[in-house]
Amino acid sequence: MPRRTRLCAHTRKSQPPNFQQHVLKAPRLNVQPLELPLHFNDSMITVHHSSITLVDVNRRDTMKKVNINVNLLVENTIQGVFPPTNKPVIYDHEDSNIARIATGDILRITINLEINNSASHGKSSLDYIVTMQIHESNIYELRLYEKTVDGFQLNHFYFPIMQHVRFISTAILLKLVTESLEMIPLLIFVAAVLFLVYDRLKFRHFALKGVQHQNPLPFFGHYLPVVLGRKAPGELYDCHYQKYKDLPYFGVYEYHRPVLVVNDLSLVEHILVKDFSSFANHPRWVIDEDSYLNLMTLNLRGNLWRATRYKLTASFTTSKMQSAFERILQKATPVFKEGEVEIQEKINSIAADIIASYFGATIQNKDAFAQAMHEQTHFTALRHLEIQFLEHFPKLAYWTGMKLFHERINKLMKETTRLLLSGCGSTSELRTILEDMKGEGVLKMKGKDFDINGNSGVEHVFEATDELLLGQAAQFLFAGLDATANTMGFLVYEMAVNADVQQKVREEAVAALKRNNGVWSYEVTQSLQYLQYCINESTRLHSVKPFLFREATRDYKFPGTDVQIKIGDKIVIPAISLQTDPRYYPEPLAFKPERWSQIDKEKKNYSWLPFGEGPRQCLGMRFAFMEMKFVVAKLLTEFEISISERTEMPAGHVILGIVGRLDRPVYIHLKKIGNQGNSL
Repeated sequence: MPRRTRLCAHTRKSQPPNFQQHVLKAPRLNVQPLELPLHFNDSMITVHHSSITLVDVNRRDTMKKVNINVNLLVENTIQGVFPPTNKPVIYDHEDSNIARIATGDILRITINLEINNSASHGKSSLDYIVTMQIHESNIYELRLYEKTVDGFQLNHFYFPIMQHVRFISTAILLKLVTESLEMIPLLIFVAAVLFLVYDRLKFRHFALKGVQHQNPLPFFGHYLPVVLGRKAPGELYDCHYQKYKDLPYFGVYEYHRPVLVVNDLSLVEHILVKDFSSFANHPRWVIDEDSYLNLMTLNLRGNLWRATRYKLTASFTTSKMQSAFERILQKATPVFKEGEVEIQEKINSIAADIIASYFGATIQNKDAFAQAMHEQTHFTALRHLEIQFLEHFPKLAYWTGMKLFHERINKLMKETTRLLLSGCGSTSELRTILEDMKGEGVLKMKGKDFDINGNSGVEHVFEATDELLLGQAAQFLFAGLDATANTMGFLVYEMAVNADVQQKVREEAVAALKRNNGVWSYEVTQSLQYLQYCINESTRLHSVKPFLFREATRDYKFPGTDVQIKIGDKIVIPAISLQTDPRYYPEPLAFKPERWSQIDKEKKNYSWLPFGEGPRQCLGMRFAFMEMKFVVAKLLTEFEISISERTEMPAGHVILGIVGRLDRPVYIHLKKIGNQGNSL
């Protein structure tokens, strides 16, 4: 298609001495910008204009003046920008209308302008001179020639000005694109080589430290099975653990990030307890940084975490647990009916009532809230990929607007948390502590026992914002509705599968009730030692937290090793692997509660980690034990339970979500015992 391109002049920056004189003498001119009609096709640029004088000033020895009255044709071939010659060839009009120009040539073009004089209604004629520079990329750059006659200089107030104008023909664009396409395979090859070099350099971390590890895949490291959804991270660590279990530690690459996995129980003790201040933080996870959920205790770091936890610990003393148990009896006594029930769904409902009672409130929209929790903690394949992206590429996830909690669910969670904190006039220990924190306005900590860095003389002051308090309430809400409920689901499943164990728990609970005149109390639940063994054994086999992770807060060297840990390094303790290691638990896959009567407490502390260990141990562990003991004991004193034929056996353990859970619906039969009644 023909294309019209406007060409405007560029005046010289340094005006001649007599320039102002010429301007004063000249009337105001109504000057139309010069227009050169440029016609483009695949091989030529055709410039149509009258009276153009073309002079080569770059090669004065071959300077030749050519008058072209009709057309100036500058040929551009697809094979090359210009003919392969070092000297320009300029043809007279009589010989040809085609001027062949070499790259680098500077051409001077004299253009005759006809100017309308608006004052005198006459016409003026003047010559306007520009130069045309030929570049390697076949770009035509036109500038005002320095030796333009002074008398014909035009001031920019009277003439539209551009510094230069560039024209690129479609043929040249086509050539550039063609050359670029031809370069694509080479560019891909170079990029691939550079990436592989970068990739290999990133995967030298453990080799340089002398840490054993399997050969990683490019980019993914060892994480491809997790990316594809074939394994959960805990299962991946366990696969490597089986190969390196006799070593104190081994390495795993999560994409390019090196993760040191620690097997040795003495080193685990150093990380979790003895040298805790060097590993006090959790690595950044996938919680949205601009959400109040990022302020849950799980995600707090440094002295803010320590100060917050110190305040909250007071809500789990023995006296506080006794008060909480009384509220459970009053507001959240679980009710079962004889027949068949899907156990996890039922327990989720009971757990919601119990955690609400701990806040001294009730969850009004329990069904909607349960559905929201299900959406967030039971991952589809797509959701699983989103979680991976959020965890390992947080900046890209932030730029794309990806979030862990969708806006609808985040709003529902926040509204429910606020409602629980309001309490509707009731009181609770946790809410009282949070209200006290809000009333004080700040969290103050002082002393080496509370300072991550051991600065005994430093006082730390943190603002107790509404978002911080909401985060703590949300932490207990999540733990009660997800982690505790799923743990209890596994426990009831094991009771239904192991009838002999179920009977022992029942006998123990009935005896404890008789000693207390048939009345449930906190002390009765605490006395159920065999049931505690069952909880320990169930959480050993079905830990909802398959591994613990820590982040180094300072440079560190493991005692008795040469491994140097740098600040920011991620450390993983493969809890589920330790808990099913036959060196610590003979017949590790068998459900044997009796083993806990003989297990050495110190060994248990570091090979049994469903609730963590040390200063970052689960804050609500005592409440979880109390809740599970009460619900299961009350169930078994009223009903015999067994697996329904509808349940596909054996049920397994899936941990692709935030926490582990049963991998399928588990239906159980409930049969009344004697004349106990239909409900608990």
